[in-house]
Amino acid sequence: MKRDAFLYLTTFICGATIMAVEISSSRYLAPYYGSSMITWTILIGVIMTALSIGNIIGGSIADSESARDRMYSLIWVASIWISIIPFIGKYVITFSCLLLMWVFPDYLQIAGVLFACLTIFSIPCVILGTVTPCLIRLGIKDLEHSGRIAGELYALSTIGSIFGTILPTFLTIPTIGTARTFLVSGSVLCGLSLIYFFQKQFKKKRGMVTFIILLALLIFPKTSSFAFWKDIILEDESSYNYLQVGNDGDTIYLSTHVEIGRQSSLRKNNSFSGSYPDIAIGAAFFKPNFRSNDPLKILVLGFGGGTFAKLCHHFFPNSKIEGVEIDPKIIQLAYKYFDSKPSEARVYNEDGRAFLSRQPPGKYDVIFLDAFQDVTVPFHMATQEFFEIVRDHLALGGCVVVNVNLQAKNNSEMSDTIAKTMQSVFRSIKVCRTQSEMNIVIFASNEIKIEKSFAENIKKLDYQDPLFSELNYVQKSLADFTGKGIVLTDDIAPVELIGYRVMSDLLSENLKALVALLLVSLRKV
Repeated sequence: MKRDAFLYLTTFICGATIMAVEISSSRYLAPYYGSSMITWTILIGVIMTALSIGNIIGGSIADSESARDRMYSLIWVASIWISIIPFIGKYVITFSCLLLMWVFPDYLQIAGVLFACLTIFSIPCVILGTVTPCLIRLGIKDLEHSGRIAGELYALSTIGSIFGTILPTFLTIPTIGTARTFLVSGSVLCGLSLIYFFQKQFKKKRGMVTFIILLALLIFPKTSSFAFWKDIILEDESSYNYLQVGNDGDTIYLSTHVEIGRQSSLRKNNSFSGSYPDIAIGAAFFKPNFRSNDPLKILVLGFGGGTFAKLCHHFFPNSKIEGVEIDPKIIQLAYKYFDSKPSEARVYNEDGRAFLSRQPPGKYDVIFLDAFQDVTVPFHMATQEFFEIVRDHLALGGCVVVNVNLQAKNNSEMSDTIAKTMQSVFRSIKVCRTQSEMNIVIFASNEIKIEKSFAENIKKLDYQDPLFSELNYVQKSLADFTGKGIVLTDDIAPVELIGYRVMSDLLSENLKALVALLLVSLRKV
C-alpha cells in the first residue's frame, strides 16, 4: 500500500496551523479582553463551530473531481487571511468595542470576544476545516485499507495540533511575538500550496507572488501597536502576559492591558509611586510598637516592577525583602525600566502560592499580594485555603495587604469577594480606597486592635517625615469591610465570571471616556 507523502505532510501542517491560530488568537484578544476562562470558552467554541462547518463544506468538495486543486487553493486563501490578521485585527477589535459598548453595554466582553472571533479568526478555521474530508477522500485508494489510512491521517493531524500548541506557546510568541506567529503560520501554508501549484503547473505566479510578499512581511513586519492610539515606551509579550511600559508625565508605568490598570508605577525624582503601593506600605504600621528602623521580613507576591520593594527598602532600610514573580520578562523590565536593584530585594521566578507553601510558618511581618493574570486575579491566590496559608506564614503581629485593581465606579464585586474571603480567615479586616478610586487596598491581621496600633505608630513619626502625610491619608480613609461578596474556595472560585462583569463595566467606562476625549479634540480642530 503506497502512501501519498505530500498529503500526509499537508495533514500535519494544517493540524499544526489550526492550533497555532487558536493559541495566537487568544494572545491577540488578551490585551483587550483578558485571557480568562470566559475568553477561552468563547474562542474555543467559535473555532470548533467553524471547523465543523468547514468539515461539512469539505465533504462536498471531497466528492468533486477537482478536489485536490480546490483543497490547495483553499489552503492558499487561508494563508492570506491568517497573514493579514496582524494588520487589521487590532483595528477591528478596537472599533468594534466602540460600537458594541452602545449596543451591549452589560455584555461588552462577551459580545466583543464573540464579534472578534467571528469576523477575524473563524474564517480561516472554516477554510482549514474543509481540508480534513478532502485529505481522507484523497488518501484512501482502496476500501481494504480505508480504516488504516483514515486513522493515520487523524493521528498525524493530532500530532500536528500538538506541535501547533507547543511551538507558539514556548517558542514563537515569547521570542518573535504574536504578529510574526500569524505570519509564520500563513507563510508555511502558502509555501505548502506553492509546492503543489508548481507540481501541477497551476496558479504558479499567483502563489509565488503571495509567498514572496508573506516572507517580506515576516522579515520586516510593520504591524501597529496593540495600543495604537497612544505613545508607549515598550510593547512586548511573554509566555504569560501582554506587556506595556508607558510614560505618563513624570510617572513610568507597567500594564498588562492596553488601557485598564497598572501593575506598577514609578514616579521620577520622588520617594513615592503616586499609586496604591504608597498606601500598601502602611501595612508595617499595623504591627504593635513598630518603628521605621525596626527590621522587618517582607514578602511581595507579584513583584511586578518592584515599586513596593523599592519603597520598603527606602523607608525601612533594615528590612529583608523577598519578591516572587512568575513572569521572567516582568523581572527583566523591573531592572531595566523601574530602577529595581538586586540589593533592594531577592526575587524568585515562580508561582507565589507554591513559593509560600515551601517557606517556614510565622516568617514574615508583611506579605503584600499584588498578583494578576493580565487583569484578572489568579483564582488559586484568592481562595480561603490560600489565605489560610498566608495567615500561617505571618509573624506575630504581622499584616497581609492585598491590592485589587478590578474596581469599576459602580461595581466593587471583585474587591468585595476577596475581602469577604479574607474576612473568613483573619480576625481583623480594613479597607482603603486609593485617591484615584481605581484600586482597593485590603489590610488583614490576626491581631484585633490593628487600627489602634496603627494610630499609635504613626504618632511616633516626625510630621516632616514623608511617610507622615501619606499614612495620615490612610488613617483617615481606613474603613471596616461591610460589603457582601462570597467566600472563594479552591473548589468554587468563579473569579473569571466576577472579573468578566467588572471588566465589562471598566471597558465601558474607559471607552466612553476615550470617545468623549476624541469628540473634544475634534471640536477643537
